[in-house]
Amino acid sequence: MLPQEQIEMFPVSHGMNVKARKFFLWVLAGVFVIGGAYLIISAQGLVFDFRTFQFLKTGGIYLNYSPKDAEVDINGQAHEYANIITNLFTSGMFISNLTPGSYNIKVSYPGFSPWEKNLEVRPGIVTAASAIGLWPTDWNAKKISDLSVSNFWLTGNGLMIKDTKGNLFFGDQKIGGSSVALNDENKSSVVISDGIDFYFIDLRNPTSSVPLSLPPGAVIKKWFYHPFDQNALVAAGTKYLYSVSETTGISQRLYAVNGNRYSYKNGNEIIVAQNDGTLFAANLILRTTATMKTGLNDGISAIAGDSGNILYLTDLAGQFYEYDRSSGTSTPIKTISGIVSKIYPSFDNDRLALTDENGTLSVLAVNDYKRDYQVERGTAWKIQTAKPVSDFLWLPSALNYGVLLENGSLVVSEMDGRAPQNQYLIDRGVTKMLLSGTNLYYIKNNSLFGVSLAQK
Repeated sequence: MLPQEQIEMFPVSHGMNVKARKFFLWVLAGVFVIGGAYLIISAQGLVFDFRTFQFLKTGGIYLNYSPKDAEVDINGQAHEYANIITNLFTSGMFISNLTPGSYNIKVSYPGFSPWEKNLEVRPGIVTAASAIGLWPTDWNAKKISDLSVSNFWLTGNGLMIKDTKGNLFFGDQKIGGSSVALNDENKSSVVISDGIDFYFIDLRNPTSSVPLSLPPGAVIKKWFYHPFDQNALVAAGTKYLYSVSETTGISQRLYAVNGNRYSYKNGNEIIVAQNDGTLFAANLILRTTATMKTGLNDGISAIAGDSGNILYLTDLAGQFYEYDRSSGTSTPIKTISGIVSKIYPSFDNDRLALTDENGTLSVLAVNDYKRDYQVERGTAWKIQTAKPVSDFLWLPSALNYGVLLENGSLVVSEMDGRAPQNQYLIDRGVTKMLLSGTNLYYIKNNSLFGVSLAQK
């Protein structure tokens, strides 16, 4: 026990201790209330915006890109890879608790051109860019033929090439004829024309050919591979559809048609746009025919479809229509292009790329488009180009991209409607392009080049 004098050296103020304790308890209670309220508000996706001095419901951004270790900048600041989410089903970057507004996103990687987009974050919504592709600054195009090339075609066994003297070649083998009337990148055969007659060639034995015998005076507008007979072809003429044997070359009349302005293969059907504006459809498997009155009495110049009940038609004046086979009605579709000249259906069958007589390229959503760029059916948007577009190809390996031929410039373009639309120059001075899988072939200065569009 301490002596009395030592106890008095350490006086205790009981009144100050009580006040301090009460103050400390109030502070703790305040922190608990404020912290709890903040946790509740945060759990509901709300943040305080000091710009507007109000609580706002947050949103998020999801990015998926290739190469996977690319750098991501958001509003000019690098985003840490600690926020990358990876699991069995998906990989990418998810940024949460973002106040509503516009965010500039930039994805970059050495040796590749950057991707940039302004993404709008909305309350309670995750804005996605899940198909970001970075494309190389050096495409490493390779010359693939020593011939002076004027034209070429894809086959399942390689390229058919026409030189500047008018000769056809398959590999090193010179082939008779002057042009290819039928080819397919998945078929090992072609139909060759010499300007008068047609010949069938099996590319597994390109030195032999089968003359295709057609009735005298028959005018063939287009050839097709038969939808189910592996040994037959279909010739769409101005008066008849013919079945033609690949082995004997003998033709047989299938169905009569009333003129042939345009022919189109739609699944198992051959569809012919007849002179009076009607469509004649022959299902070669079911052996049924139908004549459809479209109301386009001036004639049809282009057809596209997805093997369903809907066909997309362009009349001779370039006006664009949706034809519903189940109801037999044609509905004009307003496009942001002028007079539609070409129709390019996408691989997902939800969009059409359209070019007009001025080379303007636009995209039309023919179904509700529910991917990253979500728009309602009938929405159209323009693809920004510096020059008129003469040809277009959708990329099957990257559904949000296409290849444009802009007055000689070969360009990979993003098909998203959100700005800016990222575009990447491959080469200039190009006269023709074709795509086989991820391999792009093109002619420049009478030389044939190939470049890979496979992403890293």
